[in-house]
Amino acid sequence: MNPDTEKRVIGSKLAQEDKGFVGVKDGISGLIRMYMKREIDKYSFQYTTTDMTGRRNWLPIEDFKAIRQGSAGSLISLENKTLPSDVLNTIATWEVNNVFTGIKGGNDSLNEMSKEQINNKQLAISRKRNTKQWIPGDQFVDILKSKGY
Repeated sequence: MNPDTEKRVIGSKLAQEDKGFVGVKDGISGLIRMYMKREIDKYSFQYTTTDMTGRRNWLPIEDFKAIRQGSAGSLISLENKTLPSDVLNTIATWEVNNVFTGIKGGNDSLNEMSKEQINNKQLAISRKRNTKQWIPGDQFVDILKSKGY
């Protein structure tokens, strides 16, 4: 347990906190995977009111709440992240019109990849389309669906 942890709090109770930071193994990726497995509400998380901005595996309580509710619209920690494809697929499903996935070669490159190649990729995410190689969320989700996601 991190020495900055003030207490451990069950996920369902953390939703009642107004400020602070939640310690999550693997950060956003870990929390989204917990969401997908429906484990957030019953897990005991590390919690602190100490400012943990920028510290690995610590998320602002606002991000915790957004992910717990199945929404990425207000995620503070989302921009300029590189995340596994399954996590990006979940975020893109939540926010098809508000996220873009960066991949060299854009749609064509993603379409040519096998499911296994996609599974092994870390992809970038952004709220804006930086170049033509950034795929809108709805297209990303559609391509992954066509590959069996």
